[in-house]
Formats: sequence, C-alpha cells, structure tokens
Amino acid sequence: MDAKQGTTLDVPAVERLCRRALYDLAPHDPGELAALVEQLEGHVRDLAPRTAQIVPRLRDNAASAARTTLRHADEVLDARAPRADAAARLHDLAVVARSLVTIVDMADKWSKPEQAEAGRHLTLVAAHEPPEE
Repeated sequence: MDAKQGTTLDVPAVERLCRRALYDLAPHDPGELAALVEQLEGHVRDLAPRTAQIVPRLRDNAASAARTTLRHADEVLDARAPRADAAARLHDLAVVARSLVTIVDMADKWSKPEQAEAGRHLTLVAAHEPPEE
C-alpha cells in the first residue's frame, strides 16, 4: 500500500490493461471502448501525483524521463485534449499510463544512491588512488 496515496497500486493489473489497450484488437463495442478509456484515465490521474512525488529522488535520466511523462500526462488529461476519436484517446492514455506505472514500479531501482552509499564509494575510490608525491 502507498501510504501517501492511501491506495494499493496493482502494477500487473495496470500493465495488463495497458497491454490490452495497446496490442489487442480494438474493441468494436463503443461501451467497452468508453469503459477502457475511463479506466485508463483513472489510472493516469492516480499515477501522475505518485510519479511527481518520486521525481526528486530519481537519478538524472530517470527524473528527466519522469518529467517528460508527467508533461504527457498533463496533456492527455487536459480538458482541451481531443476526445472525438476514442481509439486514439485510448492509445494516448495507455502509453502514458504504461510509462507512469513503470516509473512508479521501478522507482527504487532508479533512485539516487543514499548519501551513505555515496560517501562509501568516495572512500573506496580514495583508497585506490595512487599516493601524491
């Protein structure tokens, strides 16, 4: 459970939904298409704040990717975002949701090293440097 958000994130379920939206045959039923769009929009709305909270602790490249993904999340959630083509909207939401859930899921691996670890690394490097003359 994510204490800051108060809800449990089911990463595999979000990934399955994204995979379905991106790679399965497009739903022919307008009701099913609308339901998928609504579910993915909910996931983007939930995942964007979670992602924003972890950006400061991510390494440079991961933080940059997260900020770009957050910009895309803002665009796809904007009231002015195109909604006439439900299939295109489904695709856009799935791409953003997949990126957000990956960032949240991988945050620990992509985080900056702890200060203690950084200090330990500097000590090891200094121990292996040739002595000054």
